[in-house]
Amino acid sequence: MTDMTDRPRLHEESVRDVPQLPSESGFRAAALAFTAPLRIELTRSGLLWFVPVLVGVGVAVAWNSLRPGVAYWPSATTAVNASVVITGPLVAGVATWLGSRERRRGLAHLRTMSSRSGWLFPAAEMAALLLWVVFSYGVVLLTVVLRTLFMGPSGHLGPSAVLAGAMGLCVHAAAGYLVGRCWSAKVAPPLVAICAFGITLYGSGQYGSPWYVLFPVLIDVPDPFSAWQPGLYWRQLLWLSSLVALLVGVAFHAAWRSRALRVCVAVAAALAVLGGVLTWQLRGVYFQPGEPSFTYACRQDGIKVCVNPTFRAALPDLVTGFSDIAGKLDGTPGEFTGLEQRPRGVGGDASAGFRPIHMDSLGPGWLSEARSEFLQELVDQDACMDADEDRYLLTEAVASWIADDAVSKDDVRASAVNHLRSLSPDESTVWMNQHFADFQRCALAPSDFTRSTR
Repeated sequence: MTDMTDRPRLHEESVRDVPQLPSESGFRAAALAFTAPLRIELTRSGLLWFVPVLVGVGVAVAWNSLRPGVAYWPSATTAVNASVVITGPLVAGVATWLGSRERRRGLAHLRTMSSRSGWLFPAAEMAALLLWVVFSYGVVLLTVVLRTLFMGPSGHLGPSAVLAGAMGLCVHAAAGYLVGRCWSAKVAPPLVAICAFGITLYGSGQYGSPWYVLFPVLIDVPDPFSAWQPGLYWRQLLWLSSLVALLVGVAFHAAWRSRALRVCVAVAAALAVLGGVLTWQLRGVYFQPGEPSFTYACRQDGIKVCVNPTFRAALPDLVTGFSDIAGKLDGTPGEFTGLEQRPRGVGGDASAGFRPIHMDSLGPGWLSEARSEFLQELVDQDACMDADEDRYLLTEAVASWIADDAVSKDDVRASAVNHLRSLSPDESTVWMNQHFADFQRCALAPSDFTRSTR
């Protein structure tokens, strides 16, 4: 049992054990007072288990969004930003849970009883949340950057795109925290996560709308023949960072009402409006007209093949894979001596003396896809849509012979392919000259594949 005379000594020891507020005044004192709750939030809150999950999901989504076998900086940064499609709603849900923690546990009165400023603990929560969110985004970015560097990238790494992506994730965090401060129901976190995902899905379908670039996630992956609008991500960065500041200020207003905070909220609102107007002026157009400047990488070995520098690694396989096609089309209306990689659609015509080829990536089967698409462009697709099935299959048979593809014996195209393979090179050239127009229009008949037609 403690002696009564020990009480003063125990009281003195307990007083010494209680953390004392810093004696400094002004900004330094506030910073020191803020450090302790921030350290607690960073090291002891539930965010510690959430960050590995966030990093794992982000890396998986970003990696899946990359073009296989292609290292192009704009595509890489867009893939990192695409991870926010999934990680953003997760962050919003956890931020809602974190923002409602104080009210959910009935601890709000403790903050009012504390000798510390009322804004310290909410500020520590929000700061820890944003720091961990940015850290997780940075890990995802680092993973993608290392992969891209290892493959020898082309293009330029845009810092504005990276920063805007991080701010997009922070918008989810700030919005979720604000909802949590206002609504502490148990269903709030999952509902906020679902709503955030729904908004992202809705925004992804608004390309061309003036509001499209105002959404916090832009996932249109540029190919090497396209480029972002000039200043797109700098404008979006101003808009999103100001929006984060505005959401944080509104969330703190209930806990700490001061003139300084009201001024900060007003400034953030003005900057958000400015950034929103500047971004809205792009009218939802993500890519600029025309192509970015580059010099083709070429290789010649019988035929000349030129590709975007991003696809330089494909040159040996392209020369080998198209040499047999060039040989079978030599001396026919479909002959070519050069191939040039071009985008699909408007503006996809090749230079004089070249035929266009198209590639999206260098993943498994890319060469077969490029050869198949090249042969499809030799025929009139509109005419083939109106042709009956037998004539369409005969045109496919000729394409299979040109590409030297294997055809099953049970395939209805087998007899036509076997006939063409039985011809000598000179005979096949004569046959192609006689029937090339019918081949293009899917108008071939079974009688065209008999010796009597020679």
